[in-house]
Amino acid sequence: MDEHTLRLEFLPPVQTTSWEIEAVNSGSVKKSHYPDLNFPELSPVTETFKLTPQGPVFDRPLEITIQFYPAEKYAEAGLSWPDNYFTPSTTLRFSTRQPFTTRVWSGISQSDIDMLQARSMLEGQINFSSSTLDKLTAIFKLVMQDTIGAAGTPDDGMQSASPIQTYERMKTGRGKGWCENISIIYYLFANAADIPTRLVDIAGKFGPLKLTGHYVCESWISEHATWCYVDPQSRVADVTTPEGMLLHTLNLKRLADLGMLGPCRIKYYDAEENELLDRDAHAFSQAIAGYLHGDLVLAYKFGYAKNISYSRLKNFLFYPTLLYATYPIPRLFYLKKTLFISVILFSLISLLAGLWRLIDIPIGQMFK
Repeated sequence: MDEHTLRLEFLPPVQTTSWEIEAVNSGSVKKSHYPDLNFPELSPVTETFKLTPQGPVFDRPLEITIQFYPAEKYAEAGLSWPDNYFTPSTTLRFSTRQPFTTRVWSGISQSDIDMLQARSMLEGQINFSSSTLDKLTAIFKLVMQDTIGAAGTPDDGMQSASPIQTYERMKTGRGKGWCENISIIYYLFANAADIPTRLVDIAGKFGPLKLTGHYVCESWISEHATWCYVDPQSRVADVTTPEGMLLHTLNLKRLADLGMLGPCRIKYYDAEENELLDRDAHAFSQAIAGYLHGDLVLAYKFGYAKNISYSRLKNFLFYPTLLYATYPIPRLFYLKKTLFISVILFSLISLLAGLWRLIDIPIGQMFK
């Protein structure tokens, strides 16, 4: 790699043979096998780079602005520092771990029986090739229409039902449901419409005292490259800032704590007009504040345990529930990891001991 070069590494790796790298300020364009950002001039400079891989298409443009200060300039001042790269703005997201894909987050197989049935039911009702927000609107209206009046305390049968069974019970009036029950219906149909959607459990408990409790969804809006808060029980299809930026659950939590959720806008389902209406979020902010304000735990789920294709063992081993908490909580993931490693080591030791026993017996018999 050339001197004064910053190489970006993408996880998972981008499957491409070359990159086109445009330096916007200087106007230069180059092709490279790697996404390398070069700074040939030995002087401080600010440059914005646009990176385009050959072949793959991303939900958002890959842009990064770098303020570069060369090591030679530090050396002139008697400071033995390396090149300094600072990014004041970028569309990239940084992580030390490989992120999960939106499909992994949804946690439901395309071949899941409920998914296949839900997709069949959507044929002719929605346009699968329309924009994500248009599909979200159509799915949300369908769920609202078919579950209106079905809110209430569920029975044991409802609580053990799969998403499609929950939908059939609520639609036919054979069952009532809480926020979780109606959320998994939207979750199922949204994923069936090719909108990656995950479940978010808003919880928090000290002994018998519950701090909060609500169940919502987040849908991935590819055109905006962001997760979007969807609250079926509250009849809210999305929440945006006054400027129109889509918000996710953690955004709402922070705004609720600051008392700044009211000026936002919501898409609210009006049953009489059977439409999603644009409203200010003042009434919604007062209703949701009890769930989002103060101490809580946000649990981001990899799928739903009652999905027919859901594997408890696979999720236990590879997909730990992502938690956001405002107070210290037990780090059970480390305990699980320790137990898992211990089982593997014990199995290996037992296997080696068994092999040694097989080898030892014939050798011993040779000297009798």
